[in-house]
Amino acid sequence: MVHLINGRGQLGKHLAALLAEDISEFSEEVYIYHTWSVLDKTEITQKKEYEKFKNFVNAHQDKKIIFVSSSSKRETSYLKYKHLSESYLLFKCDNGLIIRLPTIIGKGICEKLKYNEVKPYGIMELLSCRAAAKKILEYVKYNGMRKNITIEGEKISAELAHKLLQF
Repeated sequence: MVHLINGRGQLGKHLAALLAEDISEFSEEVYIYHTWSVLDKTEITQKKEYEKFKNFVNAHQDKKIIFVSSSSKRETSYLKYKHLSESYLLFKCDNGLIIRLPTIIGKGICEKLKYNEVKPYGIMELLSCRAAAKKILEYVKYNGMRKNITIEGEKISAELAHKLLQF
C-alpha cells in the first residue's frame, strides 16, 4: 500500500490520480513524504518542517519512506532543511529513498515569473507536475543500492520561461 503524506498540493493531486489509475499491487507499505512549506522559506518555518519530518521518520523508520526533495542550488533555509532531512532519513531508515526534483511548473517561481514578482536570470530546469509524479511512482518498487535519485527536467533560459509564461 502506498501512503501519500499530505497529498493536498499540486504534486499530491497528481500522485493521487496516478495511484488511483494503477491497479498493480504493492507488496510493502510505502510512504511518499512530499509535504513541505515551499512558499515560506524563513528559517523558523523550515526548521518546523524539518522537525515534523524527523518525527514522521521516527514513527515509520521500519517502513519504506520516499522523501521528495529539491535539486535546487540556491542557498536558502528551505534547501538547508531539505538536505538535513535527507541525511536524517538515510541515517534512521534502512529503506529510505530520496528523490530530488527540479523546479515544478506551477506555484512558486513560475507564478512569480508570470506576475513579474521576480526577474528572470540564468538557466531553469523545469518539470511538469504529472511528469514528476510519474517519476516518483517509478521508484515505489525500487529496492536498489542507490538511495539518492535526481530526476532531470528540461533546461531552458529563465528569460524564455518568463516570455512563455507571459504569452
